[in-house]
Amino acid sequence: MNCSTEAQPAPAGMSTAGIQQVKRVFQRQISEGQHPGAQLVVLRFGQVVLDLADGFADLRHGRRVSPETPFLTWSVSKAFTGMCIHRLIEEGVIEWDAPVAE
Repeated sequence: MNCSTEAQPAPAGMSTAGIQQVKRVFQRQISEGQHPGAQLVVLRFGQVVLDLADGFADLRHGRRVSPETPFLTWSVSKAFTGMCIHRLIEEGVIEWDAPVAE
């Protein structure tokens, strides 16, 4: 997927004001030092409506975050995995009590 081109929010069913607010919060958190560096990509109906990368990936060496900077996520994926499993259960693809290996 190419995230380098942002679509307009309205055709994707999102408000421009809402996207601008997300941008402001992102930039404020970086500038206030809440996060040394971060990336945020928002997709809606397969369209990228926001693609941000800012701050430092490596403070010691002054390396900045870019769209290609890898980040470790650890447990953040658990919520998404859970949502996917529940969706598969709703669609009848897997059974509620099926072993995870299946």
